[in-house]
Amino acid sequence: MLKTKYLLSLILILLLTFTLIGNCADLFDTYDQRIELTID
Repeated sequence: MLKTKYLLSLILILLLTFTLIGNCADLFDTYDQRIELTID
């Protein structure tokens, strides 16, 4: 039982980190587009 709880928490943490990384990537993409617009 303890092992399954540990695995579930590990999976949750991994999902959270992936979503955070995805959000950061989206933010950086919009930031890059804004910089390109200002340069043009």
